[in-house]
Amino acid sequence: MIELIVYGSPIPQPRHKMTRSGHTWDPGKAIKRVFLEKIRNLAPKSPYSGAISMSIEFYVPRSKGHYRTGQYSHLLKDTAPKYPIVRGGKNHLGDLDNYLKLAMDALDKVFYKDDVQVCVVHTLKEYSSNPRTVVQIRGVE
Repeated sequence: MIELIVYGSPIPQPRHKMTRSGHTWDPGKAIKRVFLEKIRNLAPKSPYSGAISMSIEFYVPRSKGHYRTGQYSHLLKDTAPKYPIVRGGKNHLGDLDNYLKLAMDALDKVFYKDDVQVCVVHTLKEYSSNPRTVVQIRGVE
């Protein structure tokens, strides 16, 4: 089993862009590179080649509006949600599948040969005061 922790706010995979001439490009390429560089030293000598089970947890930062004010500004409001399900606004959060896509694409060719090997996935997206992505990779028999 390999366990990886990537500190920092998780970022969802952005949609591919298309130029006027019809050429497409991946705006998430640099984000994936940064994600991978944070954990490259934990990579196996050669990518795993068998079936894989993954557990990926995304802990995203809370909005300032979740906290109380004044001397209690370090405490959460009673109405603060546990799970990030808000759309729109400056604190827009990504869909779970887009977070997962970026993480799996970043690990591809380094931790495993191809993401087609992933047969089981357990995911979680939750608020945290310590934003990070936690990944566990296991071989499946």
